[in-house]
Amino acid sequence: MKGQFRPKRRSAVFAALAFLGGLGIAASAQAKTYAIIVGIDEYAYLNDLGGAVNDARDIADAALAAGFDVQLLLNDQATRETIYAAWDDVRDKITAGDTLLFTFAGHGGQEPEFFKGEEKKDHLDETLILSLFDAKGDPARHRIRDNEVAELLASVPQAKVVFVADSCHSGTVLRGRSRKGASRYHRIDEIDDDPLPPPPPEPDQSVPSEIDNQFFIAAVPEALTVQEIEIHGQMRGALSYALAQALRGAADIDRDGVLRKGEMQRFVEDEVMIVSDGAQTPQIEPRGRDAEILFILDAEQEQPAAADHVFGTTFDELPSLVFEVSGGDLPQTSAETLHGIVWAEKSGVADLTWDLSSGEVFSSGGDLIHTVAPEDLRPMQALIDKMRVAAALKAAALAQSDRPRLTFSEGNERHIEGAPITAQITNRKGAFGVVFDLAADGTIQFSYPLEQYGDALTSPAAQMIEVPLESAPPFGADHMVYIETERLDHNVIALLEAVDGTSDYATLWSGLRGYMKDQPVRIAILPFFTAPGP
Repeated sequence: MKGQFRPKRRSAVFAALAFLGGLGIAASAQAKTYAIIVGIDEYAYLNDLGGAVNDARDIADAALAAGFDVQLLLNDQATRETIYAAWDDVRDKITAGDTLLFTFAGHGGQEPEFFKGEEKKDHLDETLILSLFDAKGDPARHRIRDNEVAELLASVPQAKVVFVADSCHSGTVLRGRSRKGASRYHRIDEIDDDPLPPPPPEPDQSVPSEIDNQFFIAAVPEALTVQEIEIHGQMRGALSYALAQALRGAADIDRDGVLRKGEMQRFVEDEVMIVSDGAQTPQIEPRGRDAEILFILDAEQEQPAAADHVFGTTFDELPSLVFEVSGGDLPQTSAETLHGIVWAEKSGVADLTWDLSSGEVFSSGGDLIHTVAPEDLRPMQALIDKMRVAAALKAAALAQSDRPRLTFSEGNERHIEGAPITAQITNRKGAFGVVFDLAADGTIQFSYPLEQYGDALTSPAAQMIEVPLESAPPFGADHMVYIETERLDHNVIALLEAVDGTSDYATLWSGLRGYMKDQPVRIAILPFFTAPGP
């Protein structure tokens, strides 16, 4: 698999692996978890990053609170020698039933394959790039190739190994995220006078993966890049942020102090999708084995604080967006017309950036949201209102540890015009739920339940809801929303019918607030991207 760092697997049948799959809580209670956590922002010869050290420190704090034995390596501390030494240290201590967590946040790269024909798809080897790396001379040793990572993972066959790579190994950008946040990718055209010995050859792939003791979590699927994004005022990697939250107990849905693979997978996928606005879809391998225990969270897990009701504020009280323009000057009279914004005090820190020369509007993460002509402010106001409401709904969804799941059966790639999309809602608790889309241009689109399609107004909580859709204009960054309550409310349906096809967010928000603020609601939100056909 290319585009993410998944080292080639090395598997063997070891008696010590008998604990896998059948491992119970009681048997795991005495086990230990070791963590080697690497974060590199400062590169001697490559472009620096801004969030990898934040990632590593956050994960280390969460791992220490969970009772893990942690080794933290930052920037030039993370050399090839120190990483190998950390593995040697763990290998000397780890025993059957223990777990090793290895995380890497920093540049990933690709280089021409060492063994000709081994990489049949693109003839490139994946590489973890360390702080002092350069492709020429002795600094070229400051990298770890995929076969070498596989060899490290295989060196602790008696334990479970979880490898988390918040880097990428492809320069492909799906959504044009080029304005904000560094890409964690570097292409190595060739190594001059490579100081490293040949890597180990590709392992035998004939051993079934079911006996494998290794789990891989990567920030993105194949052929996509990882961009750093701003989260809570810091540059971060979305996967690392989600992992730290998971280790703090947010992914432990049943609050039993045990983090199972199914819990981790569901939480990480949802969390990354929301905080990255749909730009990243993490990959966890192998699939299945949901009941298997990944981590024992030894620390006393705090119950999450009760979040304020999402509809506890009026529309006017929703937080304003930090706004800036580039590529020209907006007339003062026009600037004063826009509401729900505060102007950025310095360039590059805005929630929305409007390029007046092209009309393109970008999010804080650099996504192209939509295109708005500078001479007409009404579409811009609709987009501002949409993004304020989307931000409030995202915050509400992230505050719910056991939220509904809203996914597309087709995955979350870019959805081309005319392509069918099936929204699927699972993990439902209430009988009544509505689905609507906040389209790229700010238009509200009511999607479910619709009388003309014979949609049931209520359905059993355990039943999955499927909503057939189709990618159509307006194109750009959309946000699909599911809101669930315990009882049927015809007023909510009438409200969504009334605002369907409009950008009347004040009416939408005040109506939802009036009907729902006094009862529990559960929210899911799915950011996604649509585009015209080729």
